Amino acid sequence: MIDTFYENKKILFILAETHPKDILIGGKDANIFQRTVSRLEEMQSSDYLDSIISE
Repeated sequence: MIDTFYENKKILFILAETHPKDILIGGKDANIFQRTVSRLEEMQSSDYLDSIISE
């Protein structure tokens, strides 16, 4: 679902007690989840938000 929000340049609000990178530490899905974390971090950036606002 994060991929869908990211690809469609949507603003997403998430509240969590921990940073996304600390949610899944190991296991078979760790590499896949790292992409999700990367996208969540980018979605917090000024560049990402500015690109949405300027559309």
